[in-house]
Amino acid sequence: MRRILVDDFLAALDFLVSRPAADCQRNARELVENANVAYEFWSDYGRVHALWGNGSLMSAAQAMSHSGSRRYWSFDQPDVQDSIKILMNTLDRAKHFHR
Repeated sequence: MRRILVDDFLAALDFLVSRPAADCQRNARELVENANVAYEFWSDYGRVHALWGNGSLMSAAQAMSHSGSRRYWSFDQPDVQDSIKILMNTLDRAKHFHR
């Protein structure tokens, strides 16, 4: 996966909060896996992956999002805070989180 920028994190979070909370952990794992697959493809072939983009978390989140599924949220909402924790833990476990 490419280095994670703020916009990547926000795009991933936007994707996660627009999905059912019960699926958050699975969705976060799939998001990171898809970004990794795309980055490996980009590294090997020098072009973007047809489904998951350029290997950034943002491109994977955009590819996994369905049109019209965006939800407006705020950092003070408990489900958003839970999604942040899940995303951070998923990135940390994947060892692709740049500190």
